[in-house]
Amino acid sequence: MKLYDNDLDADAYPVRLLLSLLSLDCERVVIDSAPLALGGRGPRGPVLQDNGAGVTGVAAVLRHLAAGHGRA
Repeated sequence: MKLYDNDLDADAYPVRLLLSLLSLDCERVVIDSAPLALGGRGPRGPVLQDNGAGVTGVAAVLRHLAAGHGRA
């Protein structure tokens, strides 16, 4: 799992927080702008690569993590 984000991006903080709460190992790649993770295209916000899937935007990333890695 790899997270592309920016320290100053307010949308990235909840993603990093959920990753921590779920105790998930995730490589973090700090970039100037999250769309760079998609070859210069795409929406703003964090980008998560997980098992070959690219998930963009804070709400989508949080849903993805909760659905796939959340605890019952």
